[in-house]
Amino acid sequence: MKWLIVAFLLATFFLKNQKRESVAEVDSVQNKKNVNDFSPNFEIKYEDSEGNETLRQIFAKKIDGQVLTAHCFLRDEERSFYIPRITECVDLETGEIVTNDIKRFLLKKFKQNVRPCDVYRYEEWVERSYNKSKPVSENVGEFDINQKLRMTVVTYKEGEIQGEFLLEKVRISSYEIDGLYVVLLDENGDRHNVGLSKVISAEGIGDFTAYIENSYYQSDNGKVQRLLMDYNEVLSILIYLGRADASLTAKKRAKINEYMILIGADCTEDLIAKVSRRIKLELTDYKKIVNKYAKEISENQKKSFKETAEYVVGGREKAKPFGMAGLQYLDSKMKWC
Repeated sequence: MKWLIVAFLLATFFLKNQKRESVAEVDSVQNKKNVNDFSPNFEIKYEDSEGNETLRQIFAKKIDGQVLTAHCFLRDEERSFYIPRITECVDLETGEIVTNDIKRFLLKKFKQNVRPCDVYRYEEWVERSYNKSKPVSENVGEFDINQKLRMTVVTYKEGEIQGEFLLEKVRISSYEIDGLYVVLLDENGDRHNVGLSKVISAEGIGDFTAYIENSYYQSDNGKVQRLLMDYNEVLSILIYLGRADASLTAKKRAKINEYMILIGADCTEDLIAKVSRRIKLELTDYKKIVNKYAKEISENQKKSFKETAEYVVGGREKAKPFGMAGLQYLDSKMKWC
């Protein structure tokens, strides 16, 4: 009986050891597989702190500041390389050889989310971007362009890139030095938000900032802004009176548009509708504007302006009390002929 117990214990011990060896063998094979899963993607010439240069094939993993972390096939382990000591870098996939701006080259390959000042030397970044940026009008706001352009720009992620982009729109940003950035769609369907000051060049366009400002004033939003800048008083008065019965109808907008075209404004009924949404006046504001415009309006415009004002309140006979009060105040200041 005892010998059966001893035999059972020996058999159990033997099986456990065999299982351990089997597991260890699997782990060893798995480790070898993990090591062989990747092949080198760069070949670098690297100088150590004493100036000794070695040629290494590496599998690059990440960049943190000035340190490149990679699997080194020469040492067969993960190593950290100080990027300024890399004197040459070869892309083993494309054969491209780089000896200058190696960090920028690696970052473009990684497409990491880094600050542009990490890609360029700080002095170069300042020179290429901020010192060359030009202020645009404070009135410029968001608008669509949808135009294809061949451009060179500095992006937040990739540094300087070139190509044909669809310039979709311009947007306002509190983070850009000039308050604006362009939304670009590249040929791969990726979008890039690029500050106006980071546009190095655009084919066929000399002054890109001036181009954006001119494009803005050709857009509907820009035309609305231009109307508010150039014709604020007359539009404010007519829209205030037109709302006297709480409804600025299409007929009223058409009449206002007719007068605006008469005095030289680049205007449409649709623009009048958009302008009206931007004008909100109280009675005190209305009176101040009337006082100012009464001193500016030319005599040859008064008749047409009076007819327009009377029309938008519904006529003197049918005007509601609120509209009539506004019209009477206008009468008192304009001194119609």
